[in-house]
Amino acid sequence: MQKYLICAICALFVAGCASTPSYQKMQIDEPDSAIKVAKTMTANNAPEGIARQISDSFRAHPGAQADFNGARLVDVTSEGASAVYHFELSSKWGEMSPKNKENYLKSFQIVLANQACNSPSKRILLRHGVKFSHRFFYDDPASPLSSSDVDESFCLSKGL
Repeated sequence: MQKYLICAICALFVAGCASTPSYQKMQIDEPDSAIKVAKTMTANNAPEGIARQISDSFRAHPGAQADFNGARLVDVTSEGASAVYHFELSSKWGEMSPKNKENYLKSFQIVLANQACNSPSKRILLRHGVKFSHRFFYDDPASPLSSSDVDESFCLSKGL
């Protein structure tokens, strides 16, 4: 009986780990210096200027391309008050079934939104009017397959 109970608990744990992420409040710890930089940026700039600074900062560090699970951040541009993050999807993504592709993009967008809405420094920028846009492409950067926008009203609508 005890073995069956252990197996049932393990199955529930695995099922919970494999579930689709959801919008949720979480604690993200950042150094005080990151929060200070965000406050300084908002004190001296309009949202459009902050979006340009984010883009310029990424481009000033060409080795800053970050790899995520199945995607690579290849560029950050600015469009008005939006900092636009361009993600290139990997060949592994291209091999997925259409349903898995859809689930992957949805999950990735939720994770990015959770990070933006729960990060103290990013939240300061969102409250100031900056928007974080995420665009995903596979072969052609000019033809995004999917995009998502995170701004202060989005975070509030999701209870974050």
